[in-house]
Amino acid sequence: MSTASPSKTAILVFANSADVESSRKVLGFDKDFQRSLFKKLNNRTLLTVQKTGLPYLIYSEKEQVGNNFGERFNHAVHDVFAKGYERVIAIGNDSPELTATQLCKANQALENDKFVLGPSCDGGFYLMGIDRESFLKTDFLKFPWQQKSLFTELVNFAHEEHLTIEKLCPLADLDGVNDLNSNGARWIQKLKSLREILLSINFDEVFPNFILFKNTLTLRYLQISFNKGSPIFIF
Repeated sequence: MSTASPSKTAILVFANSADVESSRKVLGFDKDFQRSLFKKLNNRTLLTVQKTGLPYLIYSEKEQVGNNFGERFNHAVHDVFAKGYERVIAIGNDSPELTATQLCKANQALENDKFVLGPSCDGGFYLMGIDRESFLKTDFLKFPWQQKSLFTELVNFAHEEHLTIEKLCPLADLDGVNDLNSNGARWIQKLKSLREILLSINFDEVFPNFILFKNTLTLRYLQISFNKGSPIFIF
């Protein structure tokens, strides 16, 4: 029988359902396709979290409380602390390259009294790890949520509070069609869980620079079947 004590860290998956995500984020495709894509992202996020072995809580639109993103996010983090956890790792569902290893690294940093941030390419964050004391002693509603200056403001907050920051590697997230244009090729290459649905996109009708998009693949020999045509080799 294991005598290990329960984890004092919980992962907060702050993410809407596929139905809500597909209606709020414009990717340039029909709603059925977008719903399928976000369902894949939600499932992949859940599997990634489960690999860590850490307890987790999912806050979709059904659990979220508040009139705007900042209020809803803050309420969710407070709620996790109210359940008795001392540390929270908050993530969304729209960073396809997030791994269990990165989540475990964040947990280790939190256990060493660090404030953890995973910067997203749009100026926000895909992961925030914070302890109860640090969260409760400041007004997180004041931060510019969903703005490009969010990451910078959080770093400034950490410096003002004399918190040691652990920065994870930057990751791209999926907020709109431009993110697919910039990162879709890499996601196809790296992520088996999303490859099938991403390859079903008729990219040449969506992206004017589809040739450039294809050439961003970094494997010298990568055989991929785009749409229903014959496999192609990208060098």
